[in-house]
Amino acid sequence: LFAPVSRSRFFSLLSRPRSSPNQYLRDLAADMAFTHETTFEEYLKGLETVEAEKVDEEKRKLAGLVKSAEVHVRLYYEELHTKEVAIYEDEQRSRKRREERYHHLLEDYYYRSDHIGISWKDAEYDLRRHSAYADLKDADRQRLFHEYMESLARKMGKKLKPAARDDGVASEASDTNGGSAGAAAEEGEEGEVGTATKSGEKSTLEDGEEGEEDEREESSRRKRQDDDERDERGERDEDRKRRKEKKAKKEKKSRRRSRSEEGEEQDEIDDRKRPRM
Repeated sequence: LFAPVSRSRFFSLLSRPRSSPNQYLRDLAADMAFTHETTFEEYLKGLETVEAEKVDEEKRKLAGLVKSAEVHVRLYYEELHTKEVAIYEDEQRSRKRREERYHHLLEDYYYRSDHIGISWKDAEYDLRRHSAYADLKDADRQRLFHEYMESLARKMGKKLKPAARDDGVASEASDTNGGSAGAAAEEGEEGEVGTATKSGEKSTLEDGEEGEEDEREESSRRKRQDDDERDERGERDEDRKRRKEKKAKKEKKSRRRSRSEEGEEQDEIDDRKRPRM
């Protein structure tokens, strides 16, 4: 079954180091960053970097392997790359499923025109008790929420008003103060008029933002009130259903008792009619 091995061949096999070329490549690759996007050239460069850092110069084999057995080096790269691509695709499928669950959750909560403009703070209060919310990172939750609200606004034919940003208001106030100071230095009374005008515009803007915030809070309050009313209606319906079932059982029991009493009376009549011996 096996070809005979000469004495010299046997001892040469024993004296061969245990680590094969593939194992040497595996040891180097274990200490380098490798992803589904890593090219063969980046792979070789990474191996060279790790070898230079981890292996003594007289024990380095990578250059000889690439020169004498590049096919095997490339095959091992393709093996690693295939595994990383499979892992990446599985992660993407899992992420897509989590995002779809979160999107369905948003559809369950927000579907009317008065839901448009609800703040993330109010939405977070509604959503945080659900597992679809917990399965995502906070940045993804907010991004998908705002994307959904934009989509809902387009569907309803409404314009989604952008949320107020603290840094934008601060920069506007800074520009206003800087402009008024420069105008006062150069134009005197005209600068003061310009400052007053800008202050009036700023006040109007702040009033408008406060009005939008009040409107969003009112919308959120109405939504929570609607949810509470639905829960109360559901509880009342459940109570009516239980009472109805209880009444039906009671009537059924009464009918059985009545039939039983009628049967007993009929038996007594039959006994009277039966001739006595």
